[in-house]
Amino acid sequence: MIKKKFAEGSAQHNFIDGDKPTQTRARVCNVATTIGRMVGNTIGPGGRNYMTPDGITNDGVSILDHIRFDDEREDSIADAFQEVARRQDEDAGDGTTTATLLTTALAPLVLADVPDITVPIPGQKTVMGIKKELETELAVALELLQEQKTKDVSLDELKLVSRTAMEGHECSDLIAETIFDVGFNSNTSIREGFSGKVEKTVVPGVHMPLKIEAPSMYTNPARKEAAHKDPIVIVANHVFEDYNDLALFMNGMIAAKGKPQPLIIVGKHFSVQFTAQIAGVSRSAGLPIVLLNGNGLRDDEFQDIATYVNAKYIDTHPKDGRKMNTYTFADAGAATEVIAGPQQTSFVGGRGIEAGEVSTRIADLQELATKEQNPDERQLLLRRAAGLDGGVATLYVDAKTAVDRYYLKKKVEDAVNSCKGALEHGTAAGGGLAYKALASQMPEGYLKEVLPVIHNRVQMNAGGDLEIDPATVRDSYWTQKCALENAVAVSSLLVTMEGVIADVDTSFVDDLSRKLGYAA
Repeated sequence: MIKKKFAEGSAQHNFIDGDKPTQTRARVCNVATTIGRMVGNTIGPGGRNYMTPDGITNDGVSILDHIRFDDEREDSIADAFQEVARRQDEDAGDGTTTATLLTTALAPLVLADVPDITVPIPGQKTVMGIKKELETELAVALELLQEQKTKDVSLDELKLVSRTAMEGHECSDLIAETIFDVGFNSNTSIREGFSGKVEKTVVPGVHMPLKIEAPSMYTNPARKEAAHKDPIVIVANHVFEDYNDLALFMNGMIAAKGKPQPLIIVGKHFSVQFTAQIAGVSRSAGLPIVLLNGNGLRDDEFQDIATYVNAKYIDTHPKDGRKMNTYTFADAGAATEVIAGPQQTSFVGGRGIEAGEVSTRIADLQELATKEQNPDERQLLLRRAAGLDGGVATLYVDAKTAVDRYYLKKKVEDAVNSCKGALEHGTAAGGGLAYKALASQMPEGYLKEVLPVIHNRVQMNAGGDLEIDPATVRDSYWTQKCALENAVAVSSLLVTMEGVIADVDTSFVDDLSRKLGYAA
């Protein structure tokens, strides 16, 4: 495998195909075997690392991003296996190696049963039949996996999950304690530290899907972020169209004669005219004003924010008969800090905590959840309660060298995501034991043969004599569930492949040689 490098200015694109279906399937199996071997080498306590252009790591998705094949068709096929890792990273934030290994083992099995489209054989499996078989097996496996999970996760069990993800690193308990304190729905950021070790800070806060209305409001354009200390906060389920809606409030703020504080306005929507007027006021008065668009929030989620910052909440829907132009300076809430981005906003140290309103709101949401019949709605209520009860955590990762820091940061990211998944969805036995137990319960089929591969590879990397205690080696149930789903999803697509059409980039030197009649 090499990573191809093309000269700048490359303009020639050739397309190659022509493989027979059996050749295409052979290429898929070759890619699967190669990727499975490389990624498989990293799994478990006896796993090894790879040096990538970014640094040394055993993170599956990072390794796959840098694997290239000489043959352009095989290089294109490798994208399918990279897609497994990308999906897994998006869904669970951990388990990319597990998902990839399952796929590289499953794909050759199902492809071996794909019939030749030009020479059908009576009684042979069809492509749609194989896909249906995979879907049926997946449903059975997920039901059995759910029976294995432990739902109520204690701090001690979360530490076991973190140790599994961190390979026993000394900071694993710190990460578990952090996530346990702030909750699975919290905002946990990972930044580079300066002390040579992993440290944490946790402040009470909530994380909401509010986005900044205009890029000009960023205080840090490079990070697409606006961070303000001790802001005043307005919360209204209102479509802001006229600056006069805030006239009473602004007059009250001026009359207060205190130190000018940044202003955060949470609204349903902001017109272009209103946004321009606010930008003008902000510039002329030297007063930071940030507009946060909550168009995707429900009415009661606006109320959650208002409760947290201890602000009077106004819903200007006609049925309520409230007017935005009656909002006063005394109605506004406050926080110690607000960190806003293009998609998410964190409120830290809301005034509603000291006022006792937050604890009351949490109790109300939990009570509503116990009475709610709809399981999805009940889960949403519990998630909102957990969000108000959590906090904003920052993990500072540092090590003696830059190489160590890159490796450790990847492991911390995996551990954070794994702990969040475990805290929300529960845990299952790690080290491939959960999948191995599934295999013993599954009916004959593709997954029964594939599921033991994780445990077998962990054992192989450790020399074949590794004792794994399911009581102490725990993994996130959500990570294992997503890995299985993503492996089956991509393998089901690979079943349908009849050929590969690859795009071949040629370098400027090749183009010039061809035009001049020289051999390339």
